[in-house]
Amino acid sequence: MKGVKEILKITGSNFLGWPVNQKLILTLLFLAVFVLDNFSPIFDFAEQMRYRVSPCLLPFCFTHPFMKIVIFSCVIFLFADAPFMSELHLLLLSRTGKRKWHMAQILYLIICSVLYTCLIALLPVVRHLPLIALTKDWGRLIRTMSVQTDIVHPVMYSVVQHYSQRTAMFYTMAVCALLTLFLGMILCVCNTLIRNREAGILATAFLVLLDWFVYMTDSRILLWISPVSWIQISNMAYARERGIPSASYAVTVLLIADAVLILLSGVFSARTDVADWNDIK
Repeated sequence: MKGVKEILKITGSNFLGWPVNQKLILTLLFLAVFVLDNFSPIFDFAEQMRYRVSPCLLPFCFTHPFMKIVIFSCVIFLFADAPFMSELHLLLLSRTGKRKWHMAQILYLIICSVLYTCLIALLPVVRHLPLIALTKDWGRLIRTMSVQTDIVHPVMYSVVQHYSQRTAMFYTMAVCALLTLFLGMILCVCNTLIRNREAGILATAFLVLLDWFVYMTDSRILLWISPVSWIQISNMAYARERGIPSASYAVTVLLIADAVLILLSGVFSARTDVADWNDIK
């Protein structure tokens, strides 16, 4: 029990610096601008037609690959320094040991991944709260926009046609959190193993840009190895469709990948001297 409390205290110490973390604040402001702009056509149309909008909008945040680049580039920027080290953490590490300190850093990344997903999901809802209404299905406005092609908007007909809002929302939130953690763990492993931020940034940036290449080429083969593409549920197989990965495939692979990366980071962390943490470039 004492060990759990120590891990939680170390994890909590990461959050203490948030109010004065300029990189975090600027990145989240940048993210908010693009996310709100992405959904502005929906709420503009809602005001014109006097319709209410379902709060389950997250599946339409990743319709265009540019939004995926913005959202996950922010993830790379925020997690580029993982595992996060400061003078306070050096003190905590020396008192609690590398094992507990490392577990606290992993827990911090997991919590941040969930919070990041919730932030993206809640931003448009909170910003336009008077236009939000709980509905059993997608609602009249979303269904109307899904068949409209005369205006530019993020609503996709294939998502509305083939999935319930509950299924699409649950899947997108799960994959977004798992994918955010996946990118964060790649950065953490690279920083721990070779103590070079550039390697981790290049690896994660490649995965983000791979989604754009999949979009441009419409390659079903590359879709199997492009985890960023999986967050868009319209890319995944439904019913009896074959030749492309299914939703269960995406969730399973990301879960296994995250677990493997967590184990690898634990092994590399145990073999790294405390003095080497400050040598990450």
